[in-house]
Amino acid sequence: ESTVECDIFHQDVSRGDYFLLCSDGLSNMMDDQEILFEVVHGVNKQHCCKRLLDIAKNRGAPDNVTSILIMV
Repeated sequence: ESTVECDIFHQDVSRGDYFLLCSDGLSNMMDDQEILFEVVHGVNKQHCCKRLLDIAKNRGAPDNVTSILIMV
């Protein structure tokens, strides 16, 4: 489309907070609590996105699965 509307919001952050940006390929396959568990309790943060991808794919994600994990 010639015009795109973006959702914009402001969020206070603190050192050690995480932001997970992901496509609906992930968020449609896992609920928020499952994703939160993987981010917070996963042993190796460098492999968190890979674990999330694997879970979504194993559950039959029908399209692209994209995620980016950012630590403040």
